[in-house]
Amino acid sequence: MASQAGPSAPSFSEFSSNARPVERAQVGRKRGRVAWNDTGKALFDAGCRICLEPMHEATAVTLWSPIPHHRKAGCWARVCKHSYHKECALHHFGSRDECPLCRRRVAWLRIGWTRARQHDSDRFEVTTLMEARAAQPHAQREAQADSDFLLAQSLQSIDEEEAEHEEVQEAIAAVAAKRRENEEREARRLEEAAFERHIGEELGALWRGFFLAMALG
Repeated sequence: MASQAGPSAPSFSEFSSNARPVERAQVGRKRGRVAWNDTGKALFDAGCRICLEPMHEATAVTLWSPIPHHRKAGCWARVCKHSYHKECALHHFGSRDECPLCRRRVAWLRIGWTRARQHDSDRFEVTTLMEARAAQPHAQREAQADSDFLLAQSLQSIDEEEAEHEEVQEAIAAVAAKRRENEEREARRLEEAAFERHIGEELGALWRGFFLAMALG
C-alpha cells in the first residue's frame, strides 16, 4: 500500500544508492539483526522483536524516516535496526509511535519488498502511522472501546461499592457508639440505685438502734 501523503517511496536504485551504505555502517558497528546480500536484499536472521517468532523478508517491517533537506528527493534512512512482522507492527504502531525496544519515534513503516513486474524493479510499500491505525480491524477497535467502557464501568462500580461499604461502616460505628452510651447510662443508673439502697439500709439500721435505745432507757 503506497502512502498518499508525505514523500513517495523511492525506487530500489535510489534506495540502494542512498540508504544502503548507512545500513551497512550500522550493521558493521554492532551485531545488527539485518545484513545485506549482493542484490541489496535484507536477510533477517532474527525473529520479530515484538512477538519473537521467526520471520522472513516478505513479512518483515522495518522503520524508516525521510531524510529532510537532502539533495536528492526520496532519500530515506532507517530509524533503528529492529524488524517486525507486518501484522505485529500494524498492531503495535496502531496505538504507539515509537520502537518498543529502543524507544525511537517513528513516522513511517517500510512494509517488506514487492516486485513491480511492469517496471521490472523492486519497490517497497510505505505506510504512515495514521494508515496503520486505520488498518486495525473495525471489530478490534470496537472490542477495545467495549473493553475501555467495561473497565470504566467496573471502576465506577468499585467506587460505588466502596462508598456503600463506607456508609455501612459508618452506620455500624454509630450504632455501636449509641449502644455503648446506653450501656454506660444503664451502668450509672444501677450504680446510683445500689448506692441509694445502701444509704437506705444504713439509715434504717440507725433509726432502729435509736428507737431501741429509747425503749430501754
